Amino acid sequence: DVENGLAHAAKDVFVSLVGKSDKFVNHVVDSLLHKFQPGSTSPPHRFIILTLSEIAQKNPDGFLPFLHDILARTDALLPHLKNDQIKSAFCQALCSFAESVKEFIWTQKRQNNEMEIKSDECVAVDESEISESYADQFETAYDVIINWTTSSKDHKCRADAAECIGKLCLMIDRERILKDLKRLDTIFRSLHKKALNPEEQLAITMGISNFLQASCIEESIPIEHYINDLFEMLFPHVCLPADQIVDDPSLPNLLQIKLRNEVFRCFQVSSCRTADKEIYFLLHKMQSQSEIVKLGAINLFRHLLNSADDQMKENRSLITMGMKPFLNDEQLSIRVKMNLCQLCIALSDNEYVQSDEGGEHVIQFLLANLVVNRSDLNVKQRSSVQQQQLLQASSDASLITQLSAQCAQALYTISNTSKVACELLWPKLFEYVCVEQYSLVITDIFKCLRVLCGRIKQSCNKLDIYDFEANSKLPGPFQLICRLIVFMNGAPQNAQLNARAKESINLFGELFFWLNNKFCETDSPFPKIIGHLLESLQKEFSSNCPSNEDKNDYFGKEILFSRVERWQAVILDLLCSLINAVEDQSWRQNLASAQAKQLSTLFTSASDSFQSSQDKAFLMRCLGCTLARIEDPTFIKEHLYFLFRHTQHSSIIERVGCAIATGHCASVLDHADLVLTELENVSKWEHMKEGKKQSGGSSAGFLSFIKDSLPYGRSVDAEILNLRATIVLSFGYVCFYCPTEGLVLRLQNTVLPFLRQYTANSKESSLREAHLETLNLIALSVHPNRLRDYRFESRYECLSYIK
Repeated sequence: DVENGLAHAAKDVFVSLVGKSDKFVNHVVDSLLHKFQPGSTSPPHRFIILTLSEIAQKNPDGFLPFLHDILARTDALLPHLKNDQIKSAFCQALCSFAESVKEFIWTQKRQNNEMEIKSDECVAVDESEISESYADQFETAYDVIINWTTSSKDHKCRADAAECIGKLCLMIDRERILKDLKRLDTIFRSLHKKALNPEEQLAITMGISNFLQASCIEESIPIEHYINDLFEMLFPHVCLPADQIVDDPSLPNLLQIKLRNEVFRCFQVSSCRTADKEIYFLLHKMQSQSEIVKLGAINLFRHLLNSADDQMKENRSLITMGMKPFLNDEQLSIRVKMNLCQLCIALSDNEYVQSDEGGEHVIQFLLANLVVNRSDLNVKQRSSVQQQQLLQASSDASLITQLSAQCAQALYTISNTSKVACELLWPKLFEYVCVEQYSLVITDIFKCLRVLCGRIKQSCNKLDIYDFEANSKLPGPFQLICRLIVFMNGAPQNAQLNARAKESINLFGELFFWLNNKFCETDSPFPKIIGHLLESLQKEFSSNCPSNEDKNDYFGKEILFSRVERWQAVILDLLCSLINAVEDQSWRQNLASAQAKQLSTLFTSASDSFQSSQDKAFLMRCLGCTLARIEDPTFIKEHLYFLFRHTQHSSIIERVGCAIATGHCASVLDHADLVLTELENVSKWEHMKEGKKQSGGSSAGFLSFIKDSLPYGRSVDAEILNLRATIVLSFGYVCFYCPTEGLVLRLQNTVLPFLRQYTANSKESSLREAHLETLNLIALSVHPNRLRDYRFESRYECLSYIK
């Protein structure tokens, strides 16, 4: 051990002296060759050979003038070697010698190209002449070493000999490879089968990759007859888990990863001759029932697309048609889908995604897996052991999030870089804007649409909106704008909602002119308003945001709530500006109808129920603002009824949203009496329900319709109380938003008498909270700052209730 340590240290000193400089290379190599005399049948010390090997790697330019002399001494000595350790050292050295020649040629080409850029004169580098000058000497070494692969007793020596044989195949005459082709194939497959550990397998595989590279370059070498057997032998090495954790002993180590990468290289260098065979081979492997085989085939496929682009593009149709069944397979596990998503990114980056050659299947796969249901984690048609393992691996929610993020990134990459992005994604992405399941990933969809808008405007100088009447799945202009405005709310809460609002505003800025021709006028204020919105969004989110700890305390929540309210008020002002700019009542009614339709069809089963309720509540407020600017009383009554009918009254968020929407509708004096009348009508629903309960029969007609309208469940009384709480709260917001000139009369004649009906029996906490909040809103409404000459006579009655 001490001797080896000293030898290692001496080797490192010599290599450091040589480095990349030619200053000491002559002295160092000469001193080493003194220990390696020509014509000697006794080998030098092993570290003499290893030092020469490393010098060849570190400084090919300085080493190459000595190579003829070194090879002559080596060729004379090789037949006399008996020690397997010395044989391994010479095998490693010959690999380095051959590599130094290739490195020298590559360096000369690079320098030649640089000179060609600077001046018109350059000296061509004859690669074949340089290689052929050493071919005979390398072939002499090849004749000896090829026998070591069978005669040596040491497994490592045989593996090193196999690696050396592969490297020498790149240096010797191609006729010799053709002559020994069958023998080489037999040697490599036999040694690979007998390899004891990954280190030996890696050395043999490196030899195979160089052998394949040398064979595939020359068309006269019939390597096709042997390639399938080699592929079958090498493929198991690529079937490794995608996520490598080196610290975990149960997972593959770094050596196995290197082995996998070397197998990748084997397939890559073969693709110039056998690209079609490789594609069929991998498509067949992707049909395997084993998940790990599927993953290996997909990863290898992706590597070939990225590294052997020219050869693979000749088989583009074969690839796209072969991928179709896998992209449409709904039984794949999450891990396989994740790898398929990465493969789709590779297809896009290398321009395989075309509108006429299966590109729509790639897009459909990405969109389908942008939102993954928990039920998709079930793996069918598996053995019990495999199913248990796959379910255990797929149960982690992070896999679902990662798959969604990868699909989003793939769609963005296609939108941003693909030449056919507009043909594939426009207007298809709009189909998912009003789909409830895609609400959680709407930011990614908006981002892609924004990029597509920019690319269309850049190429055509004009953004042509799609014909939504030709496709029923596409949302109309009102549906689209309503959706964009709703997704602007909630921005100050967190980074995700901030990003959602930002993308919504940006896309709104591209599409708002579609709503009405007035928005296209040159003096339209909306471009400036949108710019101001983006500035406000940045300012609202970046200035002194409460930390996660502060958000959990009372004051932090209050600060956050006030910011959200302030931001929502800005968005509602934008909506009101849009409505006020168009005086056409039918246009306004269409907008309100679109809002009501989304209220009934969306927000029913989103997984993020809290945010979904907040979005729904904000949509209610938008509907209230729109109804306030509509003159048709029948239309207003129908939509107020519709509003209460589609409110989940047990949800505090929706209850408040419904109440505020009612208040917004009453913000116009002409609507105040109508709204109060409708609130009284809604309050009669509970009496209809109680009457049905007492009679024990089934009512028909309008009463049956009311029953279907209300979300009655197990506890009728609780749901009636929740409805009552919404009505009470609505009276408070009607007072709060009602114009001051009509407030006093309506407060005394309608609001207070109605509230007195429930004060005596309001024992439930939800109803009491609604009463207290309503009293607070009434107090704010009649405060002297708002009504100077009015004296609120019922304040003592209110105070006694509060006590």
